[in-house]
Amino acid sequence: MKHSFLLLIFYISCLSVFGQDNQIYLQRANTFFEAGDYDKAKRHYEAYIATGGKQDVSQRIADSEKCLQLRITADNYFNEKEYVKAAEKYYALLALNPKDQHANNRQTEIKNIAGVKYYDNGYYVGNFNEKSERHGQGIYYWNDGSRYDGQWKNGNKHGQGNYYDNKGNRYEGQWQNDVVIGNFLIYFTDGTIVSAKYVNKEWVIIKAKKKGKEYDKIKKEIQTNKSAATTKVKSEKVKKDNDKPSMGFVSYSFSLTAPIGIMAGGCGNRLGGYGSLKASSNFWDGTNVSNIEGAEAIIDFDSPKHYRYAVSAGLILRTFGSLYIYGGLGFGKYGKVYYLGNSYDSYQNKYFELSYETNKSYYYAPKISAGLDISAGLIYAFKRDYNKVGVYLSAGYNTLQLIPDKVHDFSIGLGVVF
Repeated sequence: MKHSFLLLIFYISCLSVFGQDNQIYLQRANTFFEAGDYDKAKRHYEAYIATGGKQDVSQRIADSEKCLQLRITADNYFNEKEYVKAAEKYYALLALNPKDQHANNRQTEIKNIAGVKYYDNGYYVGNFNEKSERHGQGIYYWNDGSRYDGQWKNGNKHGQGNYYDNKGNRYEGQWQNDVVIGNFLIYFTDGTIVSAKYVNKEWVIIKAKKKGKEYDKIKKEIQTNKSAATTKVKSEKVKKDNDKPSMGFVSYSFSLTAPIGIMAGGCGNRLGGYGSLKASSNFWDGTNVSNIEGAEAIIDFDSPKHYRYAVSAGLILRTFGSLYIYGGLGFGKYGKVYYLGNSYDSYQNKYFELSYETNKSYYYAPKISAGLDISAGLIYAFKRDYNKVGVYLSAGYNTLQLIPDKVHDFSIGLGVVF
């Protein structure tokens, strides 16, 4: 009886130790998998099973093997600069393990190289024609997780291709100028495979090649035009290459007569607007000061300060690429302001006795005029990734239509695009 009791205690202790080992193996395997170390992950999952682990990890072992193979294949394509093929493999890898940092970093690198173009609803990796339109083989990734992998012609889906919705279902068939043509094979994630045709804005099932668990539900969704892919597979045209996401900007603007300037605005795919304020450091109306008799005789007219301000607004038009033109109208004032102070000692007692005694300064502005402010120029707004902040550069010409005089000036600007 005593020996039986000791054997029972030993057996329970072994189960406890091995049970702890089981959990350690499983925890480490999951950690290695998320970190992208798939070989170690697989070995730890196998060790978990070998030590009596009861949880079914067969799918994780299969995923580890698949991820490892995808990683090797994708890296080989990347090193050979086959970026379209590499992007497809990394995309498949991230579908199995979204936390794979290596795959995420490589996808970012691919986005930042030539052969990638960004749109407001996604980005494209592939070949282009001489007009910078999607042409040849390429993949378009929508922001919602769906993608099209196939042939393009002059910016449109054209030829053989595969569309993957954000649920993982695959639509295989032919496109012509962004329109679905002929029969399609649709592979659903539950294993269902159907041959279907898009007729009168509805999918019609021609034949069920394989029926999965969700076949009845899928059939109903397709026939009632609720299939997730119909919005993109049928005839949707993604943003053309001459379209751009909307952009906003804020910038500092400098000119000789108005070194303090702010310009802000925005532009959609084609047209936008802006507002601006220009001022000199003497943002003060000189017409209110006393006009001291004879002061003109002692002022150094070669070194006046500009008195100027103007407010204006106008339109922005995108021409092509990242280049915009702008033009606008507004109201402004201009004059030359002269400082009269203690520097003119020889004339101090005659003209500036009050200034000397009270430690004040006087300004003399012979003329302040108002008129129509006219602006025009170019804007270069560059963003490598349209989800991030970019750089704004501008150069412009400005004239203030005074009576009877005119003021001409040039300005440059630097700011941020968002």
